[in-house]
Amino acid sequence: WRGAPIYEQDTLKQMIAVLDGEGFQVHMHCTGDAAVALAIRALEALGDETREQEEEEGRRRLKRRHIIAHVQFIAPSDIERIGRVGAMVNMSPYWFQLEECAYVNTLVRDDIGCTQYPCRSIMESGAVLCFGSDWPVSSMVPLEGLQVAVTRKSLSEEEEGEGARKWNYDQKITLKEAWKFYSQGSARANFREKDVGMLKTGFSADLIVLDQDPFDVDPARISKCAVLRTLSRGVSVWPLNSQ
Repeated sequence: WRGAPIYEQDTLKQMIAVLDGEGFQVHMHCTGDAAVALAIRALEALGDETREQEEEEGRRRLKRRHIIAHVQFIAPSDIERIGRVGAMVNMSPYWFQLEECAYVNTLVRDDIGCTQYPCRSIMESGAVLCFGSDWPVSSMVPLEGLQVAVTRKSLSEEEEGEGARKWNYDQKITLKEAWKFYSQGSARANFREKDVGMLKTGFSADLIVLDQDPFDVDPARISKCAVLRTLSRGVSVWPLNSQ
C-alpha cells in the first residue's frame, strides 16, 4: 500500500526554490518513505547560497531551516542524506508507541513496520531534531512524549522486565537528548534559539516546576511527574492563584 504524492518532484523543487528565495521557511509533512525522499531531493536541489556554516558542529545547514515533519518511514539509504541536506526534522515522540501505529502495521510488511520512527538513526545522521506534540490529534503533554522517546514503550506499560513490550528499542534516545529536542530544538526551528529554549541569563523565563526530578525517576514513570507551577516570561500563570 502507498499513498499518492500531492506534488510531483519537479513541482516541489520549483515551489521550494521560490519560497526559499522569498524568505519563507517550508514545513513539509512527510509520513511515508517516498514522501521523505521527495522532500530530501527537493532540498538537495537548492543552491549553495541557501546554506550557511554551522559554528558549533561545522556542518552546512539551510538558512531558512526548512522542516521535514513526522518521518514515520524513511529508506535506510536516505537516513544519511537527511542529515547531510541540512534540514530540520520535526518528530512527535507520542506517536512512537506501538499501539498508536497498530493500524499502520496492518498495511505494510513486518520488516517495514518495525522500522517506524528511527529517531536515534536520524539524530546520528547529523540532522537537527525538534520535538512537538502533533496536537490536537495527539496528547499535548511533553512529559508523555519524553517518556515514550526514552523507553520506546506505551505509556500504559510501566514494568521494565522481560514482559515489557518495547518497540524499535534500538531507536530510543536519552532523556537529556529528548529534553534538548523539545526545548532547544524547537527554539531553533522557530529562529528563537537566542532568547528561548534554555534556562540562561537573558533568556525568557518560560519554565515549569515539577514535584520530582524526571532525571532521577524510573524512565517509565516520567509522565507521572506532576506540574506544580508554570511560568511564562517570569510570570506565574498556573496555578492561577499563585504569586
